[in-house]
Amino acid sequence: MSQTQSSLELKWLELLRNVQNTLANTVNSLDIKSIPAWEIRYLLWAAVSVNQATRAYILLREADMFDASKHLIRPIVEAVLAAQAVLNKRGFLFRKLYTEHRELIKFSKNIAAAEENKALDDFKSKFLSYNTGYPIECKRVNIEYTAQVANMVPIYEVVYRTYCQFTHGAQVAVTGQLNAVTNDLDTPIVVQLGLITLEQLRKNTSAKIPEWETYLQQSRSYMGQSNMGINLPKNES
Repeated sequence: MSQTQSSLELKWLELLRNVQNTLANTVNSLDIKSIPAWEIRYLLWAAVSVNQATRAYILLREADMFDASKHLIRPIVEAVLAAQAVLNKRGFLFRKLYTEHRELIKFSKNIAAAEENKALDDFKSKFLSYNTGYPIECKRVNIEYTAQVANMVPIYEVVYRTYCQFTHGAQVAVTGQLNAVTNDLDTPIVVQLGLITLEQLRKNTSAKIPEWETYLQQSRSYMGQSNMGINLPKNES
């Protein structure tokens, strides 16, 4: 269904284009092979994912496909939360990959127990060869725990759970009732998730992002008090 874009939505969309362009240039400027820390490598891959989904969001929004664009917000949130959790807690990356490994096993029902154990042992060995003191804990993680480790629980409780309604086919989403609540918040949320990703990169890599503070101030001037659970980054060097 076609939507009428407000003047404020158009301002947010223009800011998002700038943020996404800077994010694309930033990830392209970094050589992942020159980054020794696996946690920072994961951050870079997560930033690539955020950039790709944000670009797709912009294209859908420009085409007035508001309904379709909402389906891209959840994966952006997940990438941002996971990247921050990996940065915050040593050992989280192994647990995240272990969780994904266990999920993949479900698709290989014919795999023998010995083969599964060997794959897990190889997995552990790779982490220990990376760092002999790396914490190896074979425990699953979920998105709620990820948000806790990332210190981003409000984003999980408000933003993530709201946009899960669209990807889960909830009645309030498929009937369009949730659109009235979220239409004006979609793009501000994606902008701020992009700003968080840029902040993660500027703090943990060699990337120089002089535009970041300008984007931050511009976002704050548009946002006012309604940030739907997202705390804007602080303009600290």
